[in-house]
Amino acid sequence: MTDDRPAASAGSDGEKLIPIGRISAVHGVRGWLRMQVFGDGGEALRPGVALQLTKPEGDVQVFELRQVTSGRKGGEVRVALEGVSERSAAEVLRGSGVAVAAHALGEAGEDEIWVHELVGCRVESEDGVVLGEIRGLWETGASDVLVVAAADGREHLVPAALLCDVDVVARRVVVEMLPGLIDAASTAPERSSDPAPGRRTGPAPGRCEED
Repeated sequence: MTDDRPAASAGSDGEKLIPIGRISAVHGVRGWLRMQVFGDGGEALRPGVALQLTKPEGDVQVFELRQVTSGRKGGEVRVALEGVSERSAAEVLRGSGVAVAAHALGEAGEDEIWVHELVGCRVESEDGVVLGEIRGLWETGASDVLVVAAADGREHLVPAALLCDVDVVARRVVVEMLPGLIDAASTAPERSSDPAPGRRTGPAPGRCEED
């Protein structure tokens, strides 16, 4: 992955803001923008939704989404924002991060959980050993991986397929501990981006169940 994916933050009204993408380029001369979408964040892109754009230098603006169409590349859409009707106005938004209020993502499907709901949850093994807290999730292409920050500063990379119990209210997640999992997961490779919470995952059916 090559995009910088910021963590969730709080809006001016206190509601959690979820990063869902980044403005990658301008499209045409009428103010349209190309947007790279993170994870399942595209599900929030409906006309009328409020998008918070944060420019690389830190300036923040909120725009109402006027229209959205698919892009030519996978993971890309084209968006038109209210008040942005000329190329010059769109140019200054290039590189901006895009976030929405958590409620704009809607409800996750059955047996699914939005990753932003998992961030900050305590991770335990089946016998109650605390491994750390979830920082985010990587999309690796083959299997999603939970990024778990341990108290000693190490970072564990735990396959999301090993999730077997999730209690968002109690902020607790249980994972199946396979032999060598933590030793192997504690040597995290160098990364060029932070994990994004705008994606869904869920416990694997049958995990941690007794025979």
